[in-house]
Order: sequence, then structure tokens, then C-alpha cells
Amino acid sequence: MLTTMKQPIQLAPSYLIWHKDVPLKVIIFVWRLIWNRLPTKDNLRNRGILSHENHLCVGGCRLEETSHHLFLSCPIFGSVWHHLRRWLGILGVDHMCLSDHFLQFGYLRSGYRRIRSTLILIWLACIWVLWKERNNKIFNKAMSIDEIVNKVKLSSFWWLKAKHVNFAFSYHNWWLTQMECLDIGM
Repeated sequence: MLTTMKQPIQLAPSYLIWHKDVPLKVIIFVWRLIWNRLPTKDNLRNRGILSHENHLCVGGCRLEETSHHLFLSCPIFGSVWHHLRRWLGILGVDHMCLSDHFLQFGYLRSGYRRIRSTLILIWLACIWVLWKERNNKIFNKAMSIDEIVNKVKLSSFWWLKAKHVNFAFSYHNWWLTQMECLDIGM
């Protein structure tokens, strides 16, 4: 592969976001994110909806709010990924492109397809929770990083529990030993 001129086949993130266990509104939201169609401050400014002065991230980091910045490089919102990897017991670094970050997170742990599917589900839950928290910060109802991570855990648990009748684990089990739940439970 290194010596040939052929381009390797890459999975399109748009194919993987259509996850059967995730609510449709979240899938549509992530689809818009991948195509940079979210109403972030830079997109609103480019469309003439916001003034040039009102373009800073709501996290308080004094940088321009773009999709990339908000979800990956913001010191407030971007730090959630480290906490999630620690919860999952997985080492890794964040990719600086949203679609590559999505693919990388889904393949952080080798193993069964259901584990990869659940990692993608957790990524989708995190993106959704981060966007909702971004909107809450605009109206001064901010959560801490730990509360955001806990909300991601809770959302992913309920999405799995709603779609898999045989997912017999409690939220406490999911909280403490999520990978064991996946290895045994589904």
C-alpha cells in the first residue's frame, strides 16, 4: 500500500453516521455538522446574520467559534473527549478534522462490530450533548465538564437501552464497566 500509487479506500463518515440506535434528529444534526451547515457563529457571520464583533466561542476562550473549534479544539468543550477516552479505558489523541476524528474514535478499540458501533454511538451522543451545552451557555445555564461527560454517558445508555431489549445492564454497570457490558450483553 505504501509503494503503490493507488489511493486507499476510505470509509465515508456520512455512511457511518446513520446509526440505527441513535435518534433521527441527532443523525440529521451530525450530517449537517459534517457538511459544515450548523448555525455556528462563523457560519452565521458569513451569512450576514451576526455582526463581525459577535463571533467568539461561548466557552470563553476568546477564539472564533467554528465547528472545528467548538467540538475539537476549544479548551472547554474539546476536553470532553479526553474524559470519555479515560472512561472507556482507551488511549488516543484527538484528530484535528471532524470527519477523521469521527472515524478514529469509532476504531479506537479493536474487537467486535458491536463495540465499534457503540463507540460511534458514544461519539454521536457526545457531539449532540456538546451542541446542546453550547446553546445552554448562550443562555447562561452552563454545566461543568464532568456534568457534560455524565450527560454523554446517560444519553448513550438510554439510546442503547431503548433499542436493545436484551441490554439487561443497569446504568451503574454502564457507568463503571461499559466495555464489559458490550462484550457480554448484546
